[in-house]
Amino acid sequence: MPSKKITELLGSQADSLLNHQCKTVDKSSDVISSLVSNFAILLIITFAIFILNIGLSFWLGSLLGETWYGFFAVGGFYAVLAIVLIIFKKKWLKGPLNDVIVKKMLN
Repeated sequence: MPSKKITELLGSQADSLLNHQCKTVDKSSDVISSLVSNFAILLIITFAIFILNIGLSFWLGSLLGETWYGFFAVGGFYAVLAIVLIIFKKKWLKGPLNDVIVKKMLN
């Protein structure tokens, strides 16, 4: 009957462990479902911005005289934006994303 003694000794700890496991699964599923739903929205927004950028490139190209000028202008804008984001990524991206994930896990 050692298993009964072990169950009696670990009874409250086993319940506590099960409770922690349930909380962990609940928080993990909440964070993952939030990430997946936000990713789906981000994907749709990305496609919309992609199509709008093509239109903007053609429009700027017609204003500047050559179609490829418009594509270079839009590409240059995104190159500058990428450089700014690389410089400030810790302050603007990493910190706020960490905060959101921690709040989601602890809430």
